[in-house]
Amino acid sequence: MQEFVVSRFAYGAFEGQLEKAWQIFKHQAHLKGQRPEVRFSAEILPAYYQAEVSTVTSEREGEFTVKTSLAALSGNSGSMPRAMYGDALKARFELGDEAPLDFFDMFNNRYYRLYCETKQKHELTYQIEEEAFHWNRDRQSITEMLSSLAGQTGDKAPMSEYHLVQYTGLLGLKLTCPLALKSMLEDYFESEFEVERSGLEYLPLTECSLTQIGQAGNNHQLGMGALVGTSTPMTGQKLNIKICPQDYQHYLKIRSDKEMVLALDHMVRSYMGVNTKFALYMKVNSQYLPRVKLSGCHQKALRIGQSAWMSHQSDRQQFVEMPLTKS
Repeated sequence: MQEFVVSRFAYGAFEGQLEKAWQIFKHQAHLKGQRPEVRFSAEILPAYYQAEVSTVTSEREGEFTVKTSLAALSGNSGSMPRAMYGDALKARFELGDEAPLDFFDMFNNRYYRLYCETKQKHELTYQIEEEAFHWNRDRQSITEMLSSLAGQTGDKAPMSEYHLVQYTGLLGLKLTCPLALKSMLEDYFESEFEVERSGLEYLPLTECSLTQIGQAGNNHQLGMGALVGTSTPMTGQKLNIKICPQDYQHYLKIRSDKEMVLALDHMVRSYMGVNTKFALYMKVNSQYLPRVKLSGCHQKALRIGQSAWMSHQSDRQQFVEMPLTKS
């Protein structure tokens, strides 16, 4: 049976450490199916205290008030000017007016969260218990935030966003690399991929991108970044992504699995961004495709279509690149 949290502090549990106290409050609230309701208050006198948590009081069930001696957290000698702090103490002890002290009895929540994370970042038991608290399940995950930055929210994703957690170190970066994309696709889909970049292209320049010189007030310095002319050479503006089946059964599985094509498209857009042009292909061994047979008997003949393949006289292994569509 869990011991009452106030009595645990009264008997000196956890030596009065502030981050441990907050963990006890969350643990107690989680067992009761509630959210922790804790208020922090600063000690009146700036003196030496043996513990960071001096006293803990509870007026109602589930609500606690913690007295702390940390000046940087509470502000009893950190954020209040010394002259105003002296006037507040004088009003408290000479006039019995506690309003000034209550006004400056503040708590820096952001500093406190960083303080607790610094103290407990190497404690595995704390991190495991933190994931089990029911109020943390409403928090937006890192993958969802990265998807929001990439502009992919709104529509239902074809693959679970939790599958992208292992690639959060690659998603959302300003710089992208086709080799990193290839490694990520091969790791997730467990298949061999080929990523080809487009060659040299000449794109027309818009007026707003040109270097302007004159008295119009939009002067740009001439140098390495100067841009003049009507077109500019660009390379790698389009990617051709090809998945290579391992065998004939793998080829049939990819061909019939529409969800895989949607997941592949979603992962590429998550890494490269929504503005990158790319095309998806399946690089198939020609032996997997049906051979064209023309005959006078319609029962023995095969129609010529996209998947039909006409054998070559040479015995050299050949591959056919079949486009993959999401529809």
